[in-house]
Amino acid sequence: MKEFFARVVSGIAFVALLTFCILYGQHSFAILFALITGLCLWEFYTLIEKQPDVKINKFMASLGGVYLFVAAYFYFSGILPSAIFLPWLGIMMYLSIAELFKTNLKNMHSLAYTYFGQVYIGLAMVLLARMAFLSSTGESGTYNRVLLMSFFVFVWIADSSAYVFGSLFGKHKLFERISPNKTWEGFIAELVITVAAGIPAALWFPDIFSKGEWMGFAAVIVVFGLLGDLFESLIKRTIHVKDSGKLIPGHGGLLDRLDTVLMAIPAVSLYLLLI
Repeated sequence: MKEFFARVVSGIAFVALLTFCILYGQHSFAILFALITGLCLWEFYTLIEKQPDVKINKFMASLGGVYLFVAAYFYFSGILPSAIFLPWLGIMMYLSIAELFKTNLKNMHSLAYTYFGQVYIGLAMVLLARMAFLSSTGESGTYNRVLLMSFFVFVWIADSSAYVFGSLFGKHKLFERISPNKTWEGFIAELVITVAAGIPAALWFPDIFSKGEWMGFAAVIVVFGLLGDLFESLIKRTIHVKDSGKLIPGHGGLLDRLDTVLMAIPAVSLYLLLI
């Protein structure tokens, strides 16, 4: 009961913080997600270092990811040109060259994991920054809090629906080898409920998407959010840990809270290019 209470309180606090920072304005959004990017990367690299003979320069690699997000924010907001990304290349070159001077026989493994973290987390955050400045006609340089907030609301609806209906009615395992608690009943419920939530979204914000586009937006979030959850579970099972960290009481680490987001963002970005 104590753990459930901690989970509810920390979950509400996390949602409230994200909601406030997104709705307050673009600068609060940027500050929060720069912090989230750094913490997620640090958590990911700490997780990876649990493997034998893998050693990552966590500070520089995490700093690189934070810089990548900040550069994307300034670029997509129209404040700075694309040259803002060049220092990130310098950081990655430094991390690559530094491996030449290590005696660890698995230094290429360490470098591969370093780069993977930049793609898995860093690229997702770059695309989130792009989404923050999208309009119905493409990149606009104007902060779009409605689209950004809608993305996270759909994520939360999906997660909550899957948890509630999976707990109450779940009998058929979805992917037991990787995530024993996931069920088909939970997935079907989150898909139906989240896609249905696209209908009122279309009524409230018809200038962003049509009803069909809103429902497609929701469906992409559900499907790829689930894959993101499974992918992070695969990472944890490979390393033999239950949680990615202990930052959020009742939830584990920040990656445990954002695993669906990291896979859903690239998928949604592709969807927005196609519609």
